[in-house]
Amino acid sequence: MEQFALVIGTHFIEFNPRTELERRLGRSLDWEAIERRREQYQRDLVARQPVLPGVLELIQEGRRAGVKVAIVSSSPRYWIDHWLAHHQMEGLFDLVMNVDEVPIPKPAPDLYLAALARLGLKATDVVAVEDSPNGSKAAARAGLFCVIVPSEITSLLKFEVDFPRLDTLAGVTLQQLDRMKTAYQSQKMCSVVAP
Repeated sequence: MEQFALVIGTHFIEFNPRTELERRLGRSLDWEAIERRREQYQRDLVARQPVLPGVLELIQEGRRAGVKVAIVSSSPRYWIDHWLAHHQMEGLFDLVMNVDEVPIPKPAPDLYLAALARLGLKATDVVAVEDSPNGSKAAARAGLFCVIVPSEITSLLKFEVDFPRLDTLAGVTLQQLDRMKTAYQSQKMCSVVAP
């Protein structure tokens, strides 16, 4: 788990689970057959996984307020599209960007920087919501304020950036996110000018 955690929200360059599994087993595996089974398992898993509390409400509040809402993900497009279709959430986003659209995935800032350019936004106007250490690093490197809402798996990991951390988005409003961003930016300004 410790090794796999390195690649949550990024690519398999630093650690490739396939290579590691073959090394541990001492033999090659039929990855095409395994991939077919994995994709079916993933579809079954998505079918059982509900939208997390507060997420849909926050998206809908943003849409009503005219706030641009985007997905900026290190997941492949087929996974994102399947997940959105399953939960009937297509059309809720102004932009959906995935790992295939930039040369370097998270924790590099490239996905966020490309999304900002496509949406015509400044980093200081955006609030990112991330669940992984690599995602929160990417947000920080792109100059974004971020709220960390870890998943069941990523809640066990160490987040190196000091963004606010929430257990859930249930009950969280745009106004509360804006207040968190203002407080965070004020705190950062104070620490810059403090002796």
